[in-house]
Amino acid sequence: MSNNACKGDVLTFFEKENRPFSVVDVCSALKNYGKTGISRALDDLVEEGSIKEKVYGKQKVYVYDQTKLPSFDENEIRKMEAQYANLSVELTEEQKKLKSVIEELKKITSSLTKEEAEKELTQVNEKLNEIEVEVKALKAKGPGIAEADLKLVSFPLKVIFYVSIGFLNKLPTLLALLL
Repeated sequence: MSNNACKGDVLTFFEKENRPFSVVDVCSALKNYGKTGISRALDDLVEEGSIKEKVYGKQKVYVYDQTKLPSFDENEIRKMEAQYANLSVELTEEQKKLKSVIEELKKITSSLTKEEAEKELTQVNEKLNEIEVEVKALKAKGPGIAEADLKLVSFPLKVIFYVSIGFLNKLPTLLALLL
């Protein structure tokens, strides 16, 4: 392919992308041309002034000449910034609405359906009936443990508890309190 076609494609590429590129970047973007052809086209474009060249050590970076781009109207830029600010506020509001809808959906999906609630209620009622039957059976057997017997059982448990939590040195005082 001719050098002029390569130059035209490289210039169009730089104008369209409008950012810095190395020779390798341009070669990977424009696969129709070889590295030497692109290098020559870049050198020619630098000589013409269409593209600027910066050298960083051994690396060369090329960028489209910004003076050849159309200038922007300041009023248009301000309008676009205001529009951007309005859209940002609108986006934030919509995100809040979406979040509340998602939370509401989670509440709805996590709550029981009517059938599930009725099933759980019948299970709880059955368990309650079983416990009531057991309580009636225990009451029918007669009195359980006498209060004096309960004190005899609970006293050693209290002593063991206080000893286990580190009140061993105050055992006589505790015994006086517990008795």
